Amino acid sequence: RDMDTEGHGFITRDEFMRGMHRYEVREFMRALSIDLKDADKMYSLLDRNNDGMVDIVEFVQGMEKMRGEAKSSDIHFLM
Repeated sequence: RDMDTEGHGFITRDEFMRGMHRYEVREFMRALSIDLKDADKMYSLLDRNNDGMVDIVEFVQGMEKMRGEAKSSDIHFLM
């Protein structure tokens, strides 16, 4: 919800990249051992169907895959 600044139910690349500048997002990613230098590549990996939008399912599944221990309930707060 937080990264979906326009409230349309998905995260655009621009929203994702802006979100990476927020302190709480950076700290969350660090806690999951995800390197923020690769944010653009990370978005491409999350956008599994290559439609330019990452919905909640793509986001949660992608984050869980990138960090096997990540709990979906912890990740939901970022959407």
